[in-house]
This record gives sequence, C-alpha cells and structure tokens, in this order.
Amino acid sequence: MFAKVKLIASALRRRLFLVNRGDSNQLPLDPNCLPFASLTRQEQFVVTQYLISVSELVGLLNCMQSRGRAVDHNLVLANFAKGEAEYVAAGFMPFMPGALKASGLTSLEPHAIDRSLLVRRSTGENHACFAAVMRQQVERLLRSGKVIKLDSQAAEQRLKELCEASRPDNSQL
Repeated sequence: MFAKVKLIASALRRRLFLVNRGDSNQLPLDPNCLPFASLTRQEQFVVTQYLISVSELVGLLNCMQSRGRAVDHNLVLANFAKGEAEYVAAGFMPFMPGALKASGLTSLEPHAIDRSLLVRRSTGENHACFAAVMRQQVERLLRSGKVIKLDSQAAEQRLKELCEASRPDNSQL
C-alpha cells in the first residue's frame, strides 16, 4: 500500500513541477483526471467541501505546530472525516492533506482546482483514507504537552458573559 502511495505522490510531484514550470502541455493525459466543470453539481459540492475540510485540517496542524494552539480540533477532525468519506463515496481518490499546500491551491475557483489536478476519479483500486491517521497525529501533538486546547464556543460564551456583566443594570437607569 505504501508503494502505491509513494507512486501517486511522485506522480503528483512531477505534475506539479511541470505545471509550475509552465510545461502543462507535457503532462500525460490521465483518463482519471476530470475537469471540475465536467462534474455534476453534487460532485462539485462534495469536492469543494472536501477541499475546505482539508484546508481547515492543514490550518489546525500549522497552528498546533507553530503556535502551540489547537482550536476546535474535534470539530475540524470530524469535518475532515465526514468530508473524506463523502469524497470517497462520490468515487474520488483522497489525498494526503499536506498535498493541498504543495499543490498551490489558493482558491476554490474551478480553474484553480483544475490547475492543481486534485480532482481525480478512483479506478476502483484500494485507496488510503487519512482521517484516522490525521486524528492520531493531532492526538500525539496534544499529548506532547506543548499544545493548548482551545474551544471557540467556550470562548464565545465567556465573552458574552463578560459583556453582560459589564453592562449597567437597566433598573439603575
């Protein structure tokens, strides 16, 4: 299985190199690679949601590693697992979340998704899902003791309480 992942990663690296060099006409035509515009609206929605969840996960990992903060990690991991499951169920091959950053995908515009070559149809072979591995990586970072868990909902609630406490009582007016 790791040999297949390695093979796919090297092919993706080669494609990205050729695209960045401007030699996109030298890219081999891959029957599994479909333009975003040729997908159905449901498939486009699934692809977009998956890319958003991958982006959130990459942001979480970057925040944990660089700033030592984990904001809503359970929500991000749950969104990624759900997005990946829907993406695979729609017939697409999932990719390692780090590949999103390497691809240079900077927007969710159809031309950007097409240029990054991330939308690939599965050929029916076994494929790796990365949700469990990403959860293990986040949990390992949390166990290291160098990361502080933050919950945005708890922070919002505390902010509301502080705002309400700082308002003058209406009965005193």
